[in-house]
Amino acid sequence: MSLSWSRARAAFAAASVFLAACSSPTDSPSGAACGEGRVLQAGFYAFFEPVSYSADPNPGAEGFDEHRGYEADLLTALAAMDGAGLSFARRGIAEWSEIWLRAAGAEYDLVGGGITILDSRTRNAAGEGVVIFTSGHILFRQSLLVRAADAGRLARHGDLTSADRVGVLRLTTGEFRLLELTGFVDARGALAAGTRIETDRGEFLADGTDAHTITPAGASDHLRGRLRLVPPADDMPQVIYLDGPEGQEASELDLLAALRAGDIDAIARGDRQPRRQRRFRGGVRRHRPRRGRRAGRLRAGRRGRGAGGLHRRQARLSDRRPAHRLRGLARRSGGLPRARGAVESVNS
Repeated sequence: MSLSWSRARAAFAAASVFLAACSSPTDSPSGAACGEGRVLQAGFYAFFEPVSYSADPNPGAEGFDEHRGYEADLLTALAAMDGAGLSFARRGIAEWSEIWLRAAGAEYDLVGGGITILDSRTRNAAGEGVVIFTSGHILFRQSLLVRAADAGRLARHGDLTSADRVGVLRLTTGEFRLLELTGFVDARGALAAGTRIETDRGEFLADGTDAHTITPAGASDHLRGRLRLVPPADDMPQVIYLDGPEGQEASELDLLAALRAGDIDAIARGDRQPRRQRRFRGGVRRHRPRRGRRAGRLRAGRRGRGAGGLHRRQARLSDRRPAHRLRGLARRSGGLPRARGAVESVNS
């Protein structure tokens, strides 16, 4: 079975997260400042190929903490830069929900994995700013992935009807952009009146107020375990939230399996996926969006000593410098076979 890629009319950027631990040894999981010889504890989302993923997708397996993808190469190139004095101890993260706030905890100095830069994601539940993003380093366009047989029928978000089931991951920009484009939410994330929300706590009916909200950074407490959104109108799709194996949070691998099996009709997500597109040959279509946002990295708290250096080095390696610069650094840092394709896709 082949799949087809339909791009939306807007794009977002991804980011990684740098922790405030870089400011002082006492704040840092590593117990050291961001100086020369520092080993930063880096967490990465394990299921966002080819941007950030694990060599082995099974948590607990030896290869789960082996970081691959564009962001893996970017970190390796950062460590290889003259005068950087940095290295990264990397660990895979299987759960996406609020992954950006993990950089403010005790385990990690930085967290990455295609995290879109949003101010709302820098704040905890109390509204306190606990993480900050670095400069953007990649651009994602939000889009629909559909089976090739449906490419003509589902060429854009406006073609979706209440008979179509679109799979999403909770608290992603793919989810929120789908909800915006199809009329489920307003700019604040308030669900449209008449939307029926099926959750693990039962069913709720949205009244168009802030009592029922979904944003890329959070949702109303009673909607955290949402399973399906039933639209209030025929020209809007059903939105499906899957669970992974053994009740775990679903990953994009689970969504792809459901799409192949016919359990859903489309996946809403970012489209910077050149390798995965090549795997589904035979009908890949692209509808170029008109605008986008950038991605970057985060650190917790206020910008302290060391953060500016990481920010500047990343900017030099990513979209503020020619692609060949990162390719050359990647080759000198040990010959990274994935760097060339990844960087060219970012700068295309």
